[in-house]
Amino acid sequence: MSVSPKKSKWPLYFIDFNHPAQPGVAPPPSISLDQWHVDNAAELVASNNGGVLYRGQELVHHRPPLPEGLEIVQIVLAWRVANERSCNGGG
Repeated sequence: MSVSPKKSKWPLYFIDFNHPAQPGVAPPPSISLDQWHVDNAAELVASNNGGVLYRGQELVHHRPPLPEGLEIVQIVLAWRVANERSCNGGG
C-alpha cells in the first residue's frame, strides 16, 4: 500500500467475528456485531509499502471513508468462496 501525502494514515480495523472458515463454505450473508466488538476492534495502520495477510472470512474488516485529499494505491490479492449476498454487492 502506498499513501499520499506520505505521512498520512488510513487505518484498517479488524473485529474477531469468531467464524472459522471452512473450505468450500461461504461465510454468513450478514453479520451482527455488538457495540463492544466495534469499540474494541484492532487497528492497523500500515506504513508505505507495508502489507497485511489475514483470513478475511474469519475477521470482520473495514476502513472509514478515505479522507479528503488523501490518495492511496493498494493491491489486493484474495481468494474466497463466492457469496452473492455479501461481497458482490447483492442484497
